[in-house]
Amino acid sequence: METASPWHLAQHPRDYNYLAGLPVWMRRRFYARYNEMALLPVTAPVSILEVGCATGEVALYLHDRYPTAAYTGTDISRHAVAVATRKFPPCRGLWPKDHAWVPSFWCGDFRDIGRKDELVFCRDVVHHQDDPLAFLTALYAKTSRYLLVRLRTTLRRDSIRGCQTINGLTVPYWVLSEHDLRRWSRTLTPLAAVTVFEHPKVCQSSVVVPNQYEHGIYAETAMVLDKRGPDKFSWRIQMESPLPFWLRTVIAINRRRRAYVCQA
Repeated sequence: METASPWHLAQHPRDYNYLAGLPVWMRRRFYARYNEMALLPVTAPVSILEVGCATGEVALYLHDRYPTAAYTGTDISRHAVAVATRKFPPCRGLWPKDHAWVPSFWCGDFRDIGRKDELVFCRDVVHHQDDPLAFLTALYAKTSRYLLVRLRTTLRRDSIRGCQTINGLTVPYWVLSEHDLRRWSRTLTPLAAVTVFEHPKVCQSSVVVPNQYEHGIYAETAMVLDKRGPDKFSWRIQMESPLPFWLRTVIAINRRRRAYVCQA
């Protein structure tokens, strides 16, 4: 029986399918501005595991970066996985690079996969966990080299637990402190080279954090861990470039159009 959460609702895929059908160069422009994409490995990994793949939009970007890498996407939403599975192989004109490429999508807990992948990629999932540091540890255990995540952080000493309302349901919203992430990284086996790019911004209106969280400022932060790198922890502010107005307009129109056709 599915737990009551926004990820298990039939309308969940609509929130993550807004790039579907757009040309490849628009997708590149959209994703390339994010810090986590700047932290992707220079050398192509043999295999990629994406945890929280939703409707498979990031899979297309990762394939563009690493055409030879085997890709597996996992998500706990059967509706999102159903939408992702129906997209591949891509139709003519949508993804001209390689029509033979067919990724694997799987609905379930990534911890049940009995292998390690060279790159584990997890975007906007960690901060919704009840225990985000334990979740990060589980992700780290599934990679043979790189773990790349996007999460929420603060430069305050203590991590903060808030909440967010998504499709009428409330989920945790953790903002992790640099202090707690540094301390967590020292518990890993093996120790890793950790690089963090932090992009400060203001909380969304759907996010509620405790009153002591000044002005609702937090950071959308990319963090990569390399099991074969030197034992060091690097943290810096790295502002992401905004989307141009014309592209924001195209995506907004596509989002409304896709809301009617994205049925799992």
